[in-house]
Amino acid sequence: MNMTNSNVQAYLNRHVLELLRQNAFDYLKIDYNDSMGVATDDAESGAEGLEKDISATLKFIDKLHHEIPGLLLRIRSSWASSDPSIY
Repeated sequence: MNMTNSNVQAYLNRHVLELLRQNAFDYLKIDYNDSMGVATDDAESGAEGLEKDISATLKFIDKLHHEIPGLLLRIRSSWASSDPSIY
């Protein structure tokens, strides 16, 4: 999923953010068990594309926190240790 794509951002806002907000969620676990890949093809370089995608992902996570005060996120991936990351 290209997080820099405005259609992706609109979809996440409309479906994910609204679902969390309307149902008073206070906890969300994100398991990411796939590789982002070695590069993307929508920037000057593959590394730049990955950096933009990661930045857009973090921006959406910040938006979740801003829009849903007190939301606790547990973010894990298959390569991480068994200790969860709490954002």
